[in-house]
Amino acid sequence: MSKTYFSIAARALAGMLSVVISTQVMVSQAQAAPAPKAVSAKYKAGAANACDYASFGHMANGQSFWSSTASSAPSVQMNCFLDQFVMNNFLYLAGKGSGGQPRFMSYAPWYTLFTESGTPSWPGKYSPLSTTELHHHDNQIQAGDGYVLKDVNRQITSYDMRVNQTYFNFVAANSLYKQSSFNNAVTAYKANNKTGGIWFPPASTGDTGEGAVTIKTSWRYYGPMQKKYITQKRYVEISPCPADLMHCERDSKGDFWGLAGLHLVQKTANLPGFVWATFEHVGNVPDCNAGNSMPIGQQPISPATGKAMNLNGRLLNGIGAQTGWNYFNYATYKQAGGDGQNCSYPTAQQANTQCLSAPQDAPVNICRTLALPVASTANCTDSANDPTNMKATSCLNESIKRNFSATGLDKKWLNYRLVGMEWLSFGPTGGGGGPLSGCLAYDEDETTPNDWKTACPNYPPLTPGEYPPSFARAGSSGVLGSPSPANATMETWMQYNMKLNANTGATDCLACHQPQTIGGTDGFGQGDFSHLFGRIKQQ
Repeated sequence: MSKTYFSIAARALAGMLSVVISTQVMVSQAQAAPAPKAVSAKYKAGAANACDYASFGHMANGQSFWSSTASSAPSVQMNCFLDQFVMNNFLYLAGKGSGGQPRFMSYAPWYTLFTESGTPSWPGKYSPLSTTELHHHDNQIQAGDGYVLKDVNRQITSYDMRVNQTYFNFVAANSLYKQSSFNNAVTAYKANNKTGGIWFPPASTGDTGEGAVTIKTSWRYYGPMQKKYITQKRYVEISPCPADLMHCERDSKGDFWGLAGLHLVQKTANLPGFVWATFEHVGNVPDCNAGNSMPIGQQPISPATGKAMNLNGRLLNGIGAQTGWNYFNYATYKQAGGDGQNCSYPTAQQANTQCLSAPQDAPVNICRTLALPVASTANCTDSANDPTNMKATSCLNESIKRNFSATGLDKKWLNYRLVGMEWLSFGPTGGGGGPLSGCLAYDEDETTPNDWKTACPNYPPLTPGEYPPSFARAGSSGVLGSPSPANATMETWMQYNMKLNANTGATDCLACHQPQTIGGTDGFGQGDFSHLFGRIKQQ
């Protein structure tokens, strides 16, 4: 990985942030959504000012795609609104498109854009998972550390990346699927940090269209159709993936994969720094510490039924008898001395742990280091004003569960929840939402004069006292929402408070994704926060 990459990524991790922007605006939707059932009066009465799906006068029920992050929400409740924003769009993308498959499966896979030859053509239809790509090493290693993640059946987790038509068309129209064109953009950025380089739509604050969207998904491998023999010659076929409990897909070979996680990144005119959100299956991993929403047990608890569920029960190899989780084996955890409530993990003070050990060790039990609290009445009361975003996220998940019928989705989608959302509030010259293009200085505390010059050496001359838009990890402009997310399936060993390797700096999305247009000799390529340019194949 390039030194440039690490110079961007190695930043100090700050605590939760409480300051938000003051811009007041209105929500725009792609189409009018039908009114869902009202929120339970008992729930509203028991949790005043709770962050829920019906806050701010609109319904996050997935009936339409929201393209604007503009909101009439009070400034102190922007975390709650943006949780609601990403939740709505996740539900919409999980809904069935014209082909009967989830809409996000009709987004263009990255390899149909960055092709070996020729001009890319928007697929415009359902594109199944590629057997070749899922088993390619580059799509099995995690960003940042290059580790692989194995499930409880010792199968490697794979990753698929897709983009919406706005992203696709912008790259195709500017020939950025070619290395030569990308190199020209890098040169232009170096010459003028404000106007040069790559900047995805929306291109103006008045643009209410759908901005660039990328989706990264993590998939657990279940393998081919199983045969359960009744006699020596008679058998029944059994799908190993529990389609009633999670979303299952078959790849181009016919093998089964279960959706473990989904990372949604969306640019809007109000937030050109994108909104970053992660959703995960509730049966992936338990919390590392007791007292939170996903306790340790032999099997995870289903939000739909409140009872234990088993994501391994259809596998014929016996793993289902040991554990019900995707990435946590209760039997081996107990053998390692687990007390049934907490699972130790590597920190600066602790080694020889029960969970989150080095991925080359076996078995690897995963837990969530920064867990969501229980969505109790006490936690949900006033959760819309929660500066940490932890209570707001948990209570929004609970509200979606209580009103899930309004989404029209299959019940399996109830087993997916929001685990983290973050966004960027820009510095003094960025106003409320910041610029739609231009260098963005990464400033730790905004106290050192002119330290933005390190990141923006060729920014056009500024008036006295002015400097490029910047953000910091602490203070009035910075990473807000969930700046210490625990993304258990995509950045497994880079969770909050993890000290497994040298990556001891910031572990959130913005620690690695920056707006600068940067090229590298080792395949790293970045433009307007997107790292997909490192996968360019054409010269």
